[in-house]
Amino acid sequence: MRIVGAQVKKRVVFQATGEVQKVGYRDFVQDAARELGIVGTVENMRDGSVQIVCEGEDAIIGKFQKAIKVKKDFIDVKNVSVIKTGKAAGKFKYFDIKYGSTSEEIGDRMGAGILYMGATRDEVRSVKDEVKASRQDTKAMHADLKGGFKQTNNGLTEVKNEVKSMHGDMNTRFDTLETRYGEIGQDIKTVKIDMAKLTSELHNSTEALILMTQKVGALIDKKLAE
Repeated sequence: MRIVGAQVKKRVVFQATGEVQKVGYRDFVQDAARELGIVGTVENMRDGSVQIVCEGEDAIIGKFQKAIKVKKDFIDVKNVSVIKTGKAAGKFKYFDIKYGSTSEEIGDRMGAGILYMGATRDEVRSVKDEVKASRQDTKAMHADLKGGFKQTNNGLTEVKNEVKSMHGDMNTRFDTLETRYGEIGQDIKTVKIDMAKLTSELHNSTEALILMTQKVGALIDKKLAE
């Protein structure tokens, strides 16, 4: 009797082609299968392809097929095609790598190791070039800052000289004003003295005029009385 809602497991054989050997692809497939709960095997084939035999639920196997068609680092899978499908036999307990002969595996691992060592070396060179460029940029920046500080110092010196010159000009102007105001003060003093003299003379003249007027008035009164 079939249980309603139960997921039927199936067995699928995939063939992956492209840059899939000597680049660590079998390890990648094994990690992806174990993450999804797929069981089966993966092995290198003599034609340069990789064969994957897996068992699991249909939906999970679909996700697995998409996951192993990847382009990463030196791995470049061009196609993952279905070779055979059928019911799961239940003979797999884990997902394992099927290794070839010792010489084949040594060549495979050495090839992958050389590729990744070369990439690491290129990355180290790239980092060194970046560090070198950064040092050159830092040196240039230091020179620019030094030049900028020098210009700033020169500018401050010019400003100080201008302020000093302005201060000298102001002192000269104040001295000139003081001299001029001194001259004006002397002129005002002279004018005050002259005005005092004029006022005195005018006062004396007024008294003389009054005295003369009184004398004329007395003489007229005397003549009228005769």
